[in-house]
Amino acid sequence: MGLGHGARIPGRPRRLFPAVMAVATLAGIEGALASVGRGVVVLDGEGCCAHAPAWAHAALAEHFGSCGPGGLPDPVASWVLEQRQQLFSDGRPRLRPHLVSTVDDRQLSLRFVPGAAGRSDVVVLEEHEPARGVAELRRLGLTAREAELLWLLSRGFPTNAIAKDLGVSPATVNKHLQNIYRKLGVSNRAGAIAAATDAVFSPR
Repeated sequence: MGLGHGARIPGRPRRLFPAVMAVATLAGIEGALASVGRGVVVLDGEGCCAHAPAWAHAALAEHFGSCGPGGLPDPVASWVLEQRQQLFSDGRPRLRPHLVSTVDDRQLSLRFVPGAAGRSDVVVLEEHEPARGVAELRRLGLTAREAELLWLLSRGFPTNAIAKDLGVSPATVNKHLQNIYRKLGVSNRAGAIAAATDAVFSPR
């Protein structure tokens, strides 16, 4: 018996339609995030990769090496395990530091977000280039030179390397650092780097 025009096909295809649309929507969202250097890795109950867009896989591999058995590079898997174990005795999470890697002029930051109410833990990836990072640091009230210096500092450059990169003396770098500390309300490099990481990688 044939089906007339406009007749509904019973069973599986109709039930699959919402799922197909959801997958298509997710792919569109992941593509939009990748275009601005962002992605989300969903973890399973063991801390392994349950889902990650192609961009996230590529970024992780470039910054941390090939994936291990759990679908994550070994340095990332170890960091995830540490983050999942860092709970206070009352169950409240500790302050979770980002995992940051720099390759050439691109800096990738990983932020662990614990699940709640039955939701999966996720890792948020954000990649920034120097021009964008320096622009974000200018929002902290820094001059262009101070923002450039703080960007280099956040990438792990020591004083002498910063001085060489900027074409100034180490004494000038230290003078700029003191101005940066004052403007950010911090007292040392660790505090300045934390402020820079928050400014560049925190969602707005």
